[in-house]
Amino acid sequence: MQPLPPSKEVEKSRPDLPEKRFEIRESILTKVYKIQHVKSVQNLAISAFILLAIRNAINDIYYGGQSELGLRWIRMAFGKFPLAIAMWILMFGAHVAFYFGWKIWYKFRTPMDTMKSLWDVIWLSVFFVALFGTFHMVAKKAIQLELPMGSFAAVLAEQTRFLMKNYAFVRTSSEQVLTGKKSSTFRSFLYFSFAPTLIYRNEYPRTPTRSWRTVGKYFMELILSVYFLSLLETEIIQHLYNFGTKPFTLIDIVYTLATFSVHSFIFATILAQISLHSSQNTFAEITRFGDRQFHKDWWTSTNLSEFYTTWNVIVQDWLFYYVYRDFYKYVTIGNKMTARLSVFMLSIVMHEVLFIYVTKLMCPVFSLSMLISLPLMIVRNTNRKFNLLMMLQCMLGNSILLMFPNMEFFAKINCPTRPASTPFYIPYLYSCHR
Repeated sequence: MQPLPPSKEVEKSRPDLPEKRFEIRESILTKVYKIQHVKSVQNLAISAFILLAIRNAINDIYYGGQSELGLRWIRMAFGKFPLAIAMWILMFGAHVAFYFGWKIWYKFRTPMDTMKSLWDVIWLSVFFVALFGTFHMVAKKAIQLELPMGSFAAVLAEQTRFLMKNYAFVRTSSEQVLTGKKSSTFRSFLYFSFAPTLIYRNEYPRTPTRSWRTVGKYFMELILSVYFLSLLETEIIQHLYNFGTKPFTLIDIVYTLATFSVHSFIFATILAQISLHSSQNTFAEITRFGDRQFHKDWWTSTNLSEFYTTWNVIVQDWLFYYVYRDFYKYVTIGNKMTARLSVFMLSIVMHEVLFIYVTKLMCPVFSLSMLISLPLMIVRNTNRKFNLLMMLQCMLGNSILLMFPNMEFFAKINCPTRPASTPFYIPYLYSCHR
């Protein structure tokens, strides 16, 4: 069912909401890495990675008597991966079923005269039940199979991607049907399923050729980046392994956050390299997807609003075109700030749900980090000097996101004083040693 259009007064008073324009362009990091000065910084990072790998190998073999070579956390995190692959196949089958459900709605609706509204309401209800029902079923099955954290995160991230793609497809294709535009095809839906975007279009700009050598390069970057994350996590775990075996105070927590702020920032930067550069460019090259602006120059941001719109363009586009614009047009009706806060709160809730499912810990780190930064998001300062404040906030925020879960994990294992009657939603960091 299509919502009522906004009043003419709102249409006149509000600024135009832009449409997403796809064009053939390189990823910003692809262009930045061609600069000679940046290549030197990249070589410095690679040198640090090599030295960290050597240090870890010496520690494992000479001091620990093992030959893990930094792979221990990868094996632990991504155990039972064949089960995760089997789940993905079933998830993809459910994803494809959404197209045929939309096709049934479209085909049987066309000849109707008086029952169209009721038909729309019924299928809209079925759509939302199926959308969130499949997400719940996947999460529940992953818990039953006791998938390790990495495999669980991969499965849930994929299901979240399917959820967002299904919503984008149904939202856009249904609007095309209602406005009499060209209908979607299964071919375009299938391409959209693998294209590195969450905005649905019947067609996208495509590069004339693909390079399997480039695919291999990006894939190798991805593998090495995951290994680097494993080495960093090993460094962090060595210092937190005994956290919770003795009383700790708020000062201890703040000291730990400050100590590992640099580690956390590097961890988050490499994670962004994996999720927003290497992996997306890999699929873009395979599918010949032309528009590779998966993120912008977030490192030059002077305020949090600018940072959040440049950090992850893929998700930001989905939030803007399918959440913000609809809230702005039909719910808050012209109130820009309320629509923006609605998107902000939705993002917090989704991050927290994913985090709780994957880690099985009640530690509201995203809520804490985002709510602390909310005043900085409202301030729209463009002074370049504020970039220093942004970098400081990024380091502290990433330290909270990475260190709190690690501390909570080991506090849960090591803390002997937490009362058995403590509710599950109270973090161990709060109830263990007060």
